[in-house]
Amino acid sequence: KPLCEQAKKALGGMPLLRLSSDTLLEYELPASNILIIENEQTCLSLPEITNTIAVAGGGKDISWMKAFWLATKRVAYWGDVDTEGLKILSDVRSKCSAVIPLMMDLATVEAYQERMVDEIEYVSEPIALTEDELILFRNLKSRRYQRNRLEQERIPLDYVVKIINEWIYRTTSLPSH
Repeated sequence: KPLCEQAKKALGGMPLLRLSSDTLLEYELPASNILIIENEQTCLSLPEITNTIAVAGGGKDISWMKAFWLATKRVAYWGDVDTEGLKILSDVRSKCSAVIPLMMDLATVEAYQERMVDEIEYVSEPIALTEDELILFRNLKSRRYQRNRLEQERIPLDYVVKIINEWIYRTTSLPSH
């Protein structure tokens, strides 16, 4: 989903496209910021965001994240804050090491604890998490909180937009490769 007019025009005016992983692997998306979102419905609710395309609905299929063209983009990932979401983040990072996780942190969990639900099944401990992400993973798995899953759609949209905009404007330079 192109989140700005510039990207939408570059994609032939299409407001929404469904592309295969193979296509994403080869076709460079025409925006500087690529936002990977686990949940398609959450993606559809996003407002206009400068020079950004959101890719959603792939779930665990992140094979395209090794695309050569991602090296020239700012890439962020936002998934559910649970053991599965952190596992997917780890998998994304193993393909695209410069990825920035959004709203998958202790601060977000603590701010919205009352909105959490139960995660039924846990995944094994991922290998490509930062120390803070690993602590969060272990806290969720050990049920440190009353509930152990914060789904994307339970986070208020104003907070989501604030965090995404902070990521976009945090740095204006693209990765150098």
